Amino acid sequence: GELAAASGELESRNAIAASIKAQTEAYILDKAAALGADVSVRFTLDDQDLPRTVTLTGSCTPAQKQALARVLAEDLGIPEERQIWQ
Repeated sequence: GELAAASGELESRNAIAASIKAQTEAYILDKAAALGADVSVRFTLDDQDLPRTVTLTGSCTPAQKQALARVLAEDLGIPEERQIWQ
């Protein structure tokens, strides 16, 4: 019984993490598109399933990068030192 409960808890946590990733990615891509930036997004979650680091790949102007970096920091709590731009 305990094993089944632990397995169910792990599945639930993984589903929640996947949902958070999908929603956060969609949010970032929407903000990037609104700024006219063409980027793809990858990020990691911390142990509380909150965005930890983000990697953005693509092309954007310095102004778009600055605006998007501000959105990531202010809206999602990902400071610039945990933002990786490629």
